[in-house]
Amino acid sequence: MAFFSFDDITFEVEEVVAKQSITIKHTIEDSLASRGPILLPKVPGDILAKVIEYCKHVVTQPLASDNHVDLKAFVSKLVKDSKETVFGLLVAADYLNINGLLSLACEDVLDMIKHKDPEHMCRIFTSAVKVFLQSIDGKTFEVDEAVAKQSVMIEHLIKDKLTRTGLVIIPNVSGDVLAKIVDYCKCVVIKPPSGENDVELRAFVSELVNDDEETVFGLLVAVYYLDIKGLLSLACENVLDMIKRNDPAHICRIFDISANPWAFNLVTVREKPQTHKRGH
Repeated sequence: MAFFSFDDITFEVEEVVAKQSITIKHTIEDSLASRGPILLPKVPGDILAKVIEYCKHVVTQPLASDNHVDLKAFVSKLVKDSKETVFGLLVAADYLNINGLLSLACEDVLDMIKHKDPEHMCRIFTSAVKVFLQSIDGKTFEVDEAVAKQSVMIEHLIKDKLTRTGLVIIPNVSGDVLAKIVDYCKCVVIKPPSGENDVELRAFVSELVNDDEETVFGLLVAVYYLDIKGLLSLACENVLDMIKRNDPAHICRIFDISANPWAFNLVTVREKPQTHKRGH
């Protein structure tokens, strides 16, 4: 059987392994999986790999599956004391309805907070919510929600709960351009601009663009679509800088216009229908 995570990683497993999930078991029994691979929209690839490891362990080590200590040690090894991993396993095990894994992941959370002071416990449970941005060519970027919300469009999607799986598909933006937008948004979140004339941020955007016409125009289209006003303004400034540095012939090539600005006006005048006023 084939499964693929929402970030498009495919896994092949035996049916007996897949059926450790009650959700998938019901899908198979109801003949809903006959059309091909099963999409698991709430599970990223790295977490799904660990879920499959657990299910294989339960199937291949039936005696161990009755041994709570052995299973707990196995899950702890999967988690590696990582709060991101254990919380990811909790969400996945709950969604896939794998009660044994859910119970053991909960125990790992309890072990994490045991003997910890309240301040440390708050840090454990305030891990940033993740959003996954996917470009038109299928490249996926995992970012904190605060980073994604630099786009007004994405902020509205999150606010209106239109992206329950955490995946936002951006159809008008290529992976290369989206990578630069993500870099900008991370920069703004880590160090908010000091004002409209933030010299460091201007330099950062210029470095992203790297004096490349295709890149800057790609950014203009993308940030206009995503509604990121700060980056849109800085990208426009980069276009102005390009115009200032180039001769008229090069500017005409950039904007795909005739080298003779009068040519268009002459054609327009010739094609304009003549109108005559009627006499009174």
